[in-house]
Amino acid sequence: MPGIKLFPSAAIICLSVTISFADSLQKPQWVIEQPVNSLYYIGIGSVIKKNHPTDFRQIAKNEALRDISSEISVSISGQMLSSITDSAGKTREYVNSYITSRTQARLEGYEQVAIWENSGEYWIYYRLSKAGYLQGREALKRKAVNLSTTLCDKARQSIVSNNMSAAFNFYIQAILSIEEYIAEPIEISQDNKKAYLQNALVYSLQSMLNALEFQSSDSGISVKIGQASKFSFVVNVRHITPDGKKLAVDKFPINFIFVKGNGHIHDLAITDTAGTAYCHILNVTSPEKTQIIEAQPDFTAITRDTSALLSQSLIKRLSLPQVSCILDVSGPSVYINSEESLSNNKLVDKLIEPQLKQGLAVYGYCFTDDSSKADLSIELKAAARNGSQIMNSNLFSAFGDASISITDMTSHREIYKDGVDGIKEISSNFEKAGIKALQSAGKSIINKLPAIIDKIQN
Repeated sequence: MPGIKLFPSAAIICLSVTISFADSLQKPQWVIEQPVNSLYYIGIGSVIKKNHPTDFRQIAKNEALRDISSEISVSISGQMLSSITDSAGKTREYVNSYITSRTQARLEGYEQVAIWENSGEYWIYYRLSKAGYLQGREALKRKAVNLSTTLCDKARQSIVSNNMSAAFNFYIQAILSIEEYIAEPIEISQDNKKAYLQNALVYSLQSMLNALEFQSSDSGISVKIGQASKFSFVVNVRHITPDGKKLAVDKFPINFIFVKGNGHIHDLAITDTAGTAYCHILNVTSPEKTQIIEAQPDFTAITRDTSALLSQSLIKRLSLPQVSCILDVSGPSVYINSEESLSNNKLVDKLIEPQLKQGLAVYGYCFTDDSSKADLSIELKAAARNGSQIMNSNLFSAFGDASISITDMTSHREIYKDGVDGIKEISSNFEKAGIKALQSAGKSIINKLPAIIDKIQN
């Protein structure tokens, strides 16, 4: 009997091993073990079909090309890598992954070697000639370097003719044209001396920026939180020539940013023929009393481009001309008319109004007893009414209601309205239950302050 019980299990084990062994024999060697070839970069991609039933072929191909890209080593000095990670605020792993993805996007000349699949798996094998890839990449690199140096020459010529906006744009394009190769040492001949193109670009662009002067007569602007502003931060840009003349710079791109505080502004502008640019201040949303807007050359063509991570590392090395405007910020003045009652008796010592004022003060709002001087008028009504005694107990119920209405005193338009009804509370007598109900109704209103502020400011 023991032998009979063991026999089926043994048969199953033998059968399982046979199937697994037979399956492994069907797989080609390149599936079992990654090939190595001194003449080719090798990429193997594989997918479990059930996980990607419709696009497993494309996913496997992408994986194989990533495999090839990761094999291609780009010469990056430790100093350059540190500069990129520090200036871009990215980890070394992120930068290496970025370079690999850029390499994959540029891959050409790869060839499909083989495909293997069964009912559950799909494998694909690609290869890329190392010599062919390096030859093609060097050709593209020479083309990019030639374009960059040509653009630099055009920038210098533009400076001579006082066309600073054209010079600035040429330098931007010169940097972007070598994005693929910024992490590598690029030697050029400059004034019969060897130099690195990246350093030459930074030096030339910095020299141009040093010849620009940013000025503003706006020493300070008074604004109120959340209110539309009619003021603009006005900036004048001048080119200081070698002989000391100050010439207006037209068509020059300016970027305006909050360096302290927050709000809504027109952040990009172009100087007019007088060299003047305007930053329209739409509103301020931060409660900070002193806020600062800064004007500087607009590098957003690079800094906001997620495909220009390496170019950003060069921009971070520059010292930019700039000018600031200080905003003197005050909160809108608020007039509050509140009525609070407990069992039809008006309260002298109100429960909700102090909480509302405290909450608004956090956002920078101030208060006035004169409605004619207020920016906003708030009508607050709250009442608690008796419920009933709970059966067979010494407990009593009460219900709280509260409503709030906010009016813009400039337009006399109601900009917010909300309320809560029938909030039930229980205590040892009607008065205590009513106070709790009134407080709960008020808390419901106070908890909506973030939404109320957002409505007021937008």
